[in-house]
Order: sequence, then structure tokens, then C-alpha cells
Amino acid sequence: MKPKEFFKKYYFHDSGIEKVEYNQDTKELLFRIDFCFWMQQDYVKGTPENGMINVHCHDVDYYDGLIGEFDWISIISIHINRNKTISITVIDEIQHEFFDWTFSSNDIEFEDLHIDTTSA
Repeated sequence: MKPKEFFKKYYFHDSGIEKVEYNQDTKELLFRIDFCFWMQQDYVKGTPENGMINVHCHDVDYYDGLIGEFDWISIISIHINRNKTISITVIDEIQHEFFDWTFSSNDIEFEDLHIDTTSA
């Protein structure tokens, strides 16, 4: 899915980034996210409110951000800039520091891992 469509369909505010992997050779970027299903327009009451997802970004020209596993990194906002770069503003909730992670991708895929984290 094109980035503009993807970020129009899914709302990421307050979702937590658990892991980021970037492979420059294959141009693949992966975000593992504790996703707020309950904040989505199509949320169905009675289904898990939160759950783990993977966001696969393909054909990534560059990535400027942290790589690894994280605790307490939450998404504040996501913007697509005029030059079609994607900017994710995150907060480290322990250090109370804000960061902007940027990348470019032509194709983004949502993968539900079916792991309920509602009571975690």
C-alpha cells in the first residue's frame, strides 16, 4: 500500500514501538508495534483493544532513526513531508525525550500478529 493510503487508514498515536530492524541491502524496514486497535475507525467492541503488529516497509531508500528493541517508546505523530519522506515523532517515556525518525518507502504493509496485549 502506498504510504499516504496506509497512514490515512491506520492511526498510530500512543502505540508503542517495541522493535525496529533495518536491512539496507534488501531495503526493508520493520517496525514491531504494540498497536492501539481500539483507536481505529473500524474497531469492533469486544475484540482485543491492543495487539502486536508488524509494519513492513519495502523499497526503503534511507532510514534515520534508532534500531533495536525498546521499552517505553510511543508514537506521537506521523507525517508525510513534501518530498515524500515519512517522519515519525516518538517519545521516550522514561527519559521524556522526543525524537523524529525519518525514512522513505514506496510500499508499506500491515501484519497483525494476533497477540493480544490488552492486559499486558
